[in-house]
Amino acid sequence: MNQPTTSYESLLKWIKPSDTEQATWIRNYLSKKIPGQPLLDSLISQDVDSEWLKTILSTHLGFADRRELIKQMRGAWHQRMYRKKKGKQVSFQLPAEIVAKLSSIARDRKRSKTQTLRQIIGEAAKQNQLDNKRIRKLKSDIQKLDKSKAAALAVHERLILTLLETLAEEVSQRVCYEVAMGSIPANELSEHTASPEYQEALTKRSKEIDEQLADLILIKAKYRSLTKLIQDSIAR
Repeated sequence: MNQPTTSYESLLKWIKPSDTEQATWIRNYLSKKIPGQPLLDSLISQDVDSEWLKTILSTHLGFADRRELIKQMRGAWHQRMYRKKKGKQVSFQLPAEIVAKLSSIARDRKRSKTQTLRQIIGEAAKQNQLDNKRIRKLKSDIQKLDKSKAAALAVHERLILTLLETLAEEVSQRVCYEVAMGSIPANELSEHTASPEYQEALTKRSKEIDEQLADLILIKAKYRSLTKLIQDSIAR
């Protein structure tokens, strides 16, 4: 019996405007439920549009059988969305060889094949998590090592630059001295005959250079200080 449709408009609230996926699904659903019916013919004759479908369906709300059909369709749609959101059970065929191995493992574990398969997947998932954790740690360690190597290289470069600058300074001072005072006598270069002033100046300068080369301690290099080298040379 045809009844006023206003009180049944809530049956169509689930239809979303401009949802082409939903519109296509509605037409496919109706094509299976009522093939060859005037309602389906009118829907197929138009482009896919949820708002238009909603308008067409509203004209059929006065019929009890159509309202029941819309209720069923609404329930099917909500179920589809729920499964899409939560995931659904998957069915697939395993090769006979794999099934045989699964059966053997299930017997050893005294479990059903389904339970065994779940355990195997769970174990694989846990192992995958552990592997990923190890990989992340390895990547982190490599990054730290790269940073450490970069820092060590920076120290080496700074140390070499300091040595070159110190050498350039010493050569420059030696040249300036020789220009002003003439060449240094060979016996003056021997610590055994050098004056106290010379020894004091030499010790002071060697300590200054050792302080400039403090980076050698940072890189844990095995080296002897310039002061120690001079002392050993004197001892010989």
